[in-house]
This record gives sequence, structure tokens and C-alpha cells, in this order.
Amino acid sequence: MWNSFSIRYIKENRTASLLLSGAVFLASMLLSLMTALAYNLWTDHVKQETAKGVTKVEPTALFVVYAVILVVMCAALIAMIHNAFAVSMQSRLHQLGILKSVGATPRQIRTFLLQEAMTLSLLPMVIGMVLGIGVCWIFVEQAIRLGQNLGLDIQYQVAFSYHPLAAVLSLAAAFFTVLISAWMPAKKVSRLTPLEAIFRGEEPLPDKMRSFRLADRLTGVCGVLARRSLHNRRKSMRAAGLLLSLSFLGFFLFLTVETISGLSTQETYYDKYHDSWDIMLSETGTASDTIENVSAAAPDTTENVSAGASDTTENVPAAAAREDSLIMQLRAIPGVRQCISYVMADTTVFLPAHLLSGELEQIGPKTLLPEAEKSSRQGQDGWLVPAHLFVLDDKSFDEYCAGEHISSESGAVAINLLWDERNSDYMHREYIPFVKEGGGELYMEPSSGEEADGGEQPGRASILSYDACATALPQIREELEQKALNIVMSESAYAASAGTFSGKNYNILLEESIRENEQKAEAVEESVSTLVPDEDYTLEGRIREETSDAAARKGLRIVMGVLAGLLACVGIAGVLSATLGQLYQRRKEFARYLSVGVSPGDMKKMLFLEGFFIIGRPLLLAVLLDIPAAALMLWMSPPTLEQYLAHLPLVPMLLFICFGAVIVLAAYAAAAKRITGGDMVEILRDETMM
Repeated sequence: MWNSFSIRYIKENRTASLLLSGAVFLASMLLSLMTALAYNLWTDHVKQETAKGVTKVEPTALFVVYAVILVVMCAALIAMIHNAFAVSMQSRLHQLGILKSVGATPRQIRTFLLQEAMTLSLLPMVIGMVLGIGVCWIFVEQAIRLGQNLGLDIQYQVAFSYHPLAAVLSLAAAFFTVLISAWMPAKKVSRLTPLEAIFRGEEPLPDKMRSFRLADRLTGVCGVLARRSLHNRRKSMRAAGLLLSLSFLGFFLFLTVETISGLSTQETYYDKYHDSWDIMLSETGTASDTIENVSAAAPDTTENVSAGASDTTENVPAAAAREDSLIMQLRAIPGVRQCISYVMADTTVFLPAHLLSGELEQIGPKTLLPEAEKSSRQGQDGWLVPAHLFVLDDKSFDEYCAGEHISSESGAVAINLLWDERNSDYMHREYIPFVKEGGGELYMEPSSGEEADGGEQPGRASILSYDACATALPQIREELEQKALNIVMSESAYAASAGTFSGKNYNILLEESIRENEQKAEAVEESVSTLVPDEDYTLEGRIREETSDAAARKGLRIVMGVLAGLLACVGIAGVLSATLGQLYQRRKEFARYLSVGVSPGDMKKMLFLEGFFIIGRPLLLAVLLDIPAAALMLWMSPPTLEQYLAHLPLVPMLLFICFGAVIVLAAYAAAAKRITGGDMVEILRDETMM
């Protein structure tokens, strides 16, 4: 009896049945798509880590975000399908009340409703799962093709992958989503008494609605009626509105963050070093990070490591004084305009008080240099301050001095800049002189606990002499150490103290004609790679890196657009369910409008305004939250408002807005056509008509 009753209801209410099946189909497809996409993201991550030599692969923060999105989507799908089933069951309260009055138990009513729900859901569930896998396959293949067209350097095999367990997981998720969604309204309906069920169809009394005078004045009576209708149905629209808001807000915030981040990277890295380097060749061996063995190499108490060019040449081994053969080969490559060999090192120096600049002496070194400590050497009072050394090959050091219009016999130049953080921030730095102009002698400190030969006495400081000051670094891909005394040295002067070098960097700048042609730049990069073994050096290309970064950002936009689109799809599906599914239940509302003289054209306008409000509220919320977020990020980043507005991602934003607006308005257009084309008197008279 129950089976025949269900079959009869499904046949006589095909539109409602199709809406329920459509909601289940969409939920199953989205869950299958998200599951397949998650599996492919994980397998791709495993391949990436394996290609890097990682044996134990751990999930990244992206997968945590993805899991949160998946949980939110499941909850939203449950709300959407629950709303669809609730609308269908509420429309049958009169019939269910009659059944209960003749002896149907709550358990029978609940079982009957669940059986009917599963009958309508099983086939759409399976079809949706298969289609979701197909959509994921298309997406992955298009992503692979996009990466190939953009020339991404991928060191592993990329292909679509799927596992039967993923299919089982997505099907189980869809099944339990439908079961929970149908169980909640079925349980609620089955608990009603026969009288409550029979008379439940009466409309509740309208409650107070917030007024918006400007909106009411702009939209007129139709706008007020549209807002009243949405207000009365706000519970059924709550999940859909929340998801639409999250999708708009998430996508807009992502575009804002990505745009400002891209502008910041372009300004602080690619544009900043555009004229400094094109190719960077670095030794992978352990670099000389500290000068811990400087004093151990000094035979006397106060050996002057840079007493003069002629003395340096006599004291330094010939192999250290000569330029290495690799830099000569690099400079000989056609298209190479400049090649600088350099290493960096950190140490601590004793700075005599009489060498402090007047500004720093007045402020106090401890104010701007937290690591500075008072000390004394050779009867002189002074300060122990951190120092950062840039050691260039001899030829590059001479060219640097010539470019700065200075001369250095000692082979060391002090960068006379210290960041005054009291009167400036990190984006707009202002500097004061660190030392007095001219030259002086600094004492390079040994490492703590270092012992001299024999191990009886602690190591002794070496003297570092500088005889010139400058205000700019050489043309290399490095920045000033803001809380240290920066010193540029020649390789010969440094070798006299520290001995051999390791961890060298070769900063290569190409000719202008080569830089403008990506293929020619790659050819020079290939020539560089043939000179060194892969296991001993790493090779970076600025031009290639900039292209790859742009490609990665474009791909990330596509991925985030898809994720936001999925959230929007769930929200829009909820809107469609609430709009078309409740169309029959709103028959009294529309008949009442006709009875008081509302024309079909005005009803169309009212429904259009409903769709406009549904899509407009989430959009307005997203814009209102995105504007202060963008202002805050611009305040914290180097790009200006003019730069951001010039690169404002209007096209993807408008496409996303149009995507949601077209579907919602199309649903309301279909609803308006059905309403204005039907006979309200017949609809009110026939309780079975759909």
C-alpha cells in the first residue's frame, strides 16, 4: 500500500520529484568532484615531494583548508537537500494528517517518507558520482595543458589518477548526506498529531520586518513585497545565502590578497633586482657563514688583514689572490655583460667610540642596535656591534669602487647606513650615518670559547681596516643587513684572514638584447649549467623564475575560482530549491496579489527583485568587507592605491558575479513564467496540481 501510494505521488507531482532528484544529483556530483580533486591534489603533492627526495610526505596547510571547505560544503549540501525534502513534506501535511487519522503510526510515516526519498535519490546519486569524476578529469587535463602551454618546469609525470576507495568514499558521503537530509524533516513530520498535520497548512502571522527607506523608495511597492517574501522564507534561504556570501567573500579576498601580494613581489623583488641579476649560480657546499676561524688564522696579536694592496698580495697564497677559473669562463660566455663572484659572512667587530657618527653617538648605539655591547680594546672604549661582510672577487671590487667614485687601498669599504627605526617604518626606511666619514680600524672578534694554538689562551682579535665609505651595495641580489655594520671587501683582503672560500655565489647580468628574449636567456642559462656539475651547484634564472611565478599565480587563481565556484553552486542550488520548490506553496500569495489588482508584469518585477536581493546581499557584504581588508593590506605592503586600482582584478570578479546572477535570475524568470501563465483559481482549487 505504501509503495503504490509513493509511486502515485511521484507520478502526480513530477516537478517536485524532479527538484528533489536534481538536488541529490547536484550534491552527489559536487561531493564526487571534491573527493576526486582532493585525491589528485594529494597524489600530485606526493609526486612533488618524491621528486625532491622526501621519503615521508606530510600534508600541507592547503589540505587543511581544503578539508575545511569540504566539511562546510557537506554541511551546506545537507541544508540544501534538507530544505528540498522539507518543502516537499510540508506540502503534503494535509494528506499525511489524514493517513495518521486512519491509523498510520509515526514509524510508518517516517519509513514511508525515507523510502520515497531514497527511491528518488539512488539513481541521481550514482549518475552524479560518475559525472563528478568526469568533470574532475576534464579539470585536471585542462590544468596539465595550461601548465604545458605556460612552460612550467615539472620534474615528474603528471596525469589524472583515481582510486576505487575514492569512489566508495564519495558515494558513502552522498548517501549519508541524503539520509540525514531526509531523516530530519521526516522525523519532525511524523511526530505531528493528525489535527496538527491537517491544519498545519495555515500561514503563520507575519512578523515585523526591518525597513530600508532608500531601497523601498528606489524599488517601490514591488521591492517591499519582494523583501517581505524573502523575510518570510528566510529560514529556508539561510544556508543558501550563507554559502553565496562565503563564496563571494572568499573569492574577492583571495583576489585582493593575490593581487597585492603579486604587486609586492614584483616591486620588492623582480623590479628591485631587475638590473642586478639575471642568472644566479651558487655552490651547494657549506658556505662560510661566520668568521669563527678568522683569529685562528692570524699568527700575531694584531695582524692587519688589509694593510694595503701590495702587502696583501705578498701575504696571500697565489691561488687565493688569483680569480678562479670558473668566473673567467662565465664572463667569456656570449651574452654575459657582468659576472660578480661573492660570499657573505657574519661576525662581530669592536667599533671604537671615536669612529661613531655624530648622530649615532647622540642617539646611543644600544637604541638602534639591540645586540650592541660596551667594551674596550687596546685601551680604547667602544662598542661590540654585529657586522655583515660582502666579499667580492678583486675585479668586481675594483669596479664597485669605481662606480661609487671611491678608492680603497685596504680592500674594505664601509656601507655608512643604519636604519633609524624610530622615525621610519620598514617600508619607508630612513637612515643615519653609522660611522664617521673616512676610515678606521675595527677589531674582528673571535668566536666565544675559541682557543689559540696550544689551547692555553683565548683567541685574539684581528684588525680590519677600512679606508672609504659608500651608501650602496654592489649590483648583486642581496640586501643590507639593517641591524649591522655592512662592509664590502675584496676577496684578497678577506682571504688573508679567513683562508679559502666556500659557498660562493656567481651573480650574472646579461646583455640587454639577451634579456628581452626569453629563449636567448634560456640558452645562456644552459651554457652556464654545462660548466658546473649539477650536484655541486644550484642555478636560478630571474627571467624564468618571473615567468613561472606568473604562471603559478594564474593557476592558483583558476583553482581558487573553481573552489569558490563550487561553494557558489551549492548556494545557488539552495536558491533554486527554495525558489522553484516553494513555488507551489506560494500559490496563495500570488493569488492574493492578483485579487488586489497586481498585474502579471508587477509580479514578474517582484520576482526579479527577489533574485536581485538574493544575489545583491552577499555581493554587498563581500564588497564591504573586502574594501577595509584591501586598505589594511595596502597599508602593510609597498604597493600604492594607484597601483592596486590599475591592476584591480575586475574581469574575474565580474565573471564570478555574472555566473551567480545569471543562474539565480534565470530561475526566477522561469518561476515568473509559470506563475503568470497559470490559472491561480484552478491551482487553489486543485491540491494535487504541481
